[in-house]
Amino acid sequence: LPLRFVRLLEHAMAPTWGSPLAVGYDLYSAYDYIVPPMEKAFVKTDIQIALPSGCYGRTVPRSGLAVLVLLDRIKI
Repeated sequence: LPLRFVRLLEHAMAPTWGSPLAVGYDLYSAYDYIVPPMEKAFVKTDIQIALPSGCYGRTVPRSGLAVLVLLDRIKI
């Protein structure tokens, strides 16, 4: 299913499908952040997503990146 979304601000980046084997879309921060080691932060994407009826949406860290920098989750 194609992902329906709206950019809330012009500089927001569109979600991408990382690879044919990916289970979801990659989201991008709309702003530059510095998150200190062992810390967590809310990261704005400046997009709004419309999920199809009956679908479940969840934002989770990318497993490889989460292990490296201990990211928890982002707010969209």
